[in-house]
Amino acid sequence: MLHYNIPAILKARGIKHHTKFLTGLGFSNATAIHYWQGKTASISLKNIEILCEGLNCTPNDLLEFTPSTKQQKQMPNHPLASLNRGNKTEELVQLLHALPYDKLHEIATIVKGL
Repeated sequence: MLHYNIPAILKARGIKHHTKFLTGLGFSNATAIHYWQGKTASISLKNIEILCEGLNCTPNDLLEFTPSTKQQKQMPNHPLASLNRGNKTEELVQLLHALPYDKLHEIATIVKGL
């Protein structure tokens, strides 16, 4: 199943006031809430562009693919499989929180080099 990944991107970006951030991009309060809750079935190309600019991401980042058991067996090499991200962002956040403080500087140096 293909769905929007907006809540995970907001969380990964450390955006705590989700609705405020999204309304700051120009979305109505209702639209911002739907995007945050992942309760939208479609997004216009203009809104995808606004989200990508505001979240510093690509349209591919906004989509996530969660295959059914049948799809997992039938489509292991399908291009949609690259959109199956699982909980990688949450795992990274947990790893960073568990690191000793002195190691965070090393991680920051590595990230800046990317």
